[in-house]
Amino acid sequence: MGNPLSVIHTVKDAGDEPVLMAERIKGVPVIKSASRYEGGIFALQSFLSNPAEPFIFILDDGFQHWSLHRDINIVLVDGLNPFGNRKMLPLGILREPLGELKRADIFVITRSRNEQLADELRDAWPGKPVYFSEYRVVRAINKAAAELPLEALRNKRVFAFCGIAHPESFRQTLASLSLLPAGFKAYRDHYFYTPKDLHNLQRQSKGLQCDVLLTTEKDMIKLKELKIPDTVFSLEMEWNTDHAFYDEVFRRIGENQKR
Repeated sequence: MGNPLSVIHTVKDAGDEPVLMAERIKGVPVIKSASRYEGGIFALQSFLSNPAEPFIFILDDGFQHWSLHRDINIVLVDGLNPFGNRKMLPLGILREPLGELKRADIFVITRSRNEQLADELRDAWPGKPVYFSEYRVVRAINKAAAELPLEALRNKRVFAFCGIAHPESFRQTLASLSLLPAGFKAYRDHYFYTPKDLHNLQRQSKGLQCDVLLTTEKDMIKLKELKIPDTVFSLEMEWNTDHAFYDEVFRRIGENQKR
């Protein structure tokens, strides 16, 4: 992504998720590269002024990158739909046979405290720690960085929309806030909105007498490049997990540094 103090690429250049990460974790370089190895070398040459300075690479979606050395493999497992039909692409959602989870060092179950899944993971791969995590809505915010308190949002009539892989997860997030949208529109994942899309959303929202158009952070990253009204808000999320997870990760990092 470039310099750790600013985002230097557009969403069309880098994609919505890298830009979102760069905006959320200020001061941490976010690099996108077709070659993970070349991206890592670029990061070392661009941001590591002192070769003796300790550093950590966090590789997103890197479990199948066999050519890269990893000190720790952390596998996130969806607690609501962990393995689909347990078949590999194109018949299912798995990229590898389930047996390859033997390469994992740590499991983190997301979106649900699925104790049955945790027991399955512990039984299949004894000794590998399993943690739970959750996403929590922090606030609703518009393009101008104005915040709408969640309590105030609950008193508004809402039209919701998103362009993510699992629109149902956004519905569940809304339900967790006791929000039942008057209207809901789902686009395909990574959808790039046009002024016409925005016009149609506003028209549908107005027709349902809604006060607020509500979307996800990932969608707002793309909408920011359009002229959007202050009535469009996104839900800012926070990821939380057990403190023991961080203790385990940094314990392993410390052990690797001693080698």
